Amino acid sequence: MSQPQPVAKAELLGRLPSVWPDSGLRTRIADLLRSTHGCIVALDDDPTGTQTVHDVWVVCLPEPECLRAALDSDDPAVFILTNSRSL
Repeated sequence: MSQPQPVAKAELLGRLPSVWPDSGLRTRIADLLRSTHGCIVALDDDPTGTQTVHDVWVVCLPEPECLRAALDSDDPAVFILTNSRSL
């Protein structure tokens, strides 16, 4: 197996796809989920995962009332921290 070869930063960045041109895409997805009463539920076992989200419910306690409150909200997304790695 061959060893990885260094790549110049400019060349590496040049290989990346262009930034999505639609700055309103996040809003359109949220509006669609609200209009259809849909909800994206993310389950994550890594406690640092919540650092990647904002403006959504983050449920840290596995209590039915916590889950119910998050899922009954009108928010289009819910982040549930399972923390199963600690088990």
